[in-house]
Amino acid sequence: MRLPFAIAALLLTTAPALPQQQGGFTVTETGRRFASLQDAVSAIGEGRGTIRVAPGRYGDCAVQEAGDIAYTAEVPGKAIFDQAICEGKATLVLRGRSAKVDGIVFTRTLVEDGNGAGIRLETGDLAATRCSSMASAASSPPASRKGASPSIAPPLPAWAMTRPATAPTPSMSAPMAASASPARASNAAPAAII
Repeated sequence: MRLPFAIAALLLTTAPALPQQQGGFTVTETGRRFASLQDAVSAIGEGRGTIRVAPGRYGDCAVQEAGDIAYTAEVPGKAIFDQAICEGKATLVLRGRSAKVDGIVFTRTLVEDGNGAGIRLETGDLAATRCSSMASAASSPPASRKGASPSIAPPLPAWAMTRPATAPTPSMSAPMAASASPARASNAAPAAII
């Protein structure tokens, strides 16, 4: 009698954190759930909307051609886009009027030319808060430093988050600005943000 209960408990505690079957992407304004990020982006179209991303690991990417869209993790740091690349550029390729990205993690955003990113802003305005990018094992910092993790890239300096075409090149050792003030970019030359 206890064995079936123990097996069920074990399965529930070891299951991977994946989004619900109905879809991990919800357009907040309509309550509609989508199985793919691109479908949610397309549903907003030229309008304004927020896409809530359920906790989980996704292989989705999206190209935003228009509108004002906020991409928000339901639980910051628990919505992870892994190896998700659109157009050979980035997980999110942004060409709309504006975008806000909050609490999303981008991992292994590698492309053939070595210039992949979590976010690529091509036109419009961008505000990114509480986002992070995790490197692949091949490009991770050494774990020999006390407390270092071999799977997490060092934080980007603040200038790298808002790099217009004429940005100065400050020291790479400058600490990243606190997430209280979001990183912003606006109508600059296309830039890989994260």
